[in-house]
Amino acid sequence: MRITRPRIWQSSGHNLNREVVDCRDCPRLVEYRESVASVKKKRFLSWNYWGRPVPGFGDIAASIIVIGLAPASHGGNRTGRVFTGDKSADFIVKSLFDAGYANQPRSVDVNDGLELHGVYMTAAVKCVPPKDKPTSEEMANCAHFLKSELEICNKSRVILCLGQFAYRSTMTLLRKNNLFTSRIPGFEHGL
Repeated sequence: MRITRPRIWQSSGHNLNREVVDCRDCPRLVEYRESVASVKKKRFLSWNYWGRPVPGFGDIAASIIVIGLAPASHGGNRTGRVFTGDKSADFIVKSLFDAGYANQPRSVDVNDGLELHGVYMTAAVKCVPPKDKPTSEEMANCAHFLKSELEICNKSRVILCLGQFAYRSTMTLLRKNNLFTSRIPGFEHGL
């Protein structure tokens, strides 16, 4: 399968997509994402893995932003699009489709025709981390990307964080930039 460069900022004139894709700031993540891309799962042997940082995807005029931990090893790291080609993608995109935010119920590759309406999806960390455990330093290195995404998606009213890491990363960023001044609610699954 041929991988094409994700196209998220073409209509907005921003260079964030290129900045994300070209990032090499975290040596551990660079080594791991490239290793995963070269040592493929058997069922994906015919794929040319993306193996680079994965930018966000969706509607930049979105009212809802979905933030995950990081791209999946054989999902976003393989396809080049966040929440694509893995079980989390199957769940989240089907849910978005059922609620009228996506034009189709599946997200399998960057050329599948998926369009999001009113939703933007991204990850707190742009590269797949070993054992899905990025370090605090890696989270901090990616924070400026997430901050830029939140600024670009300035019509958003809801931020849905999938998991404790995404929640902590997002709340840290919002507090640091005085965008959330109330007491930070504790993290709980199912909120």
